[in-house]
Amino acid sequence: MFTGTYLESVKDVALRSSYYRVVCSIWFRWQGDDDLDMVNNFHIYNGTTNNDFWTVRFPLESHQMRFYIEPNMPASRVVLEKDGDNSSYNPNIGIPGFYIVRHDTAEFTQVYDTSYGKNSDDEITSEFMTQLEINRSGLGLYAKCFIALFGRVMSFTLMFIVILGHILMPLSAYMATV
Repeated sequence: MFTGTYLESVKDVALRSSYYRVVCSIWFRWQGDDDLDMVNNFHIYNGTTNNDFWTVRFPLESHQMRFYIEPNMPASRVVLEKDGDNSSYNPNIGIPGFYIVRHDTAEFTQVYDTSYGKNSDDEITSEFMTQLEINRSGLGLYAKCFIALFGRVMSFTLMFIVILGHILMPLSAYMATV
């Protein structure tokens, strides 16, 4: 069964909490069993954001946003094959502070182990993954962080000088009277 996705938009990206929302189209094409009703027999799960801070790209960063499609039927009944030629994304997707490096899809099988240590055909499923890799678009965030850090260090230094002056002032006044 050929499976594909078209990513329309990415919303509410929160990398710190590994959260994002995707608006996409999903399609299934197959020949044969007309009783397969994939519209009501699949689920999307495990949407994750993998944070890869490559030291080669420091201080820039890369993130991979993935989600998986799995049929509610075992692989003995449905095997998902990627429709890579037709899967794509909207080139106008805008993620503030990032740009899209690449988009890809893949298919694989998942084996679920039972607590009894044996597998059956019902525990092997076919899965389809969609991935979007994004990179930080510039140093703007880092410049803001540097300015904030510099301001914090300067305020701490001035506060230290003022406090030190208040401590040493009474001592000099005491020494003058002795």
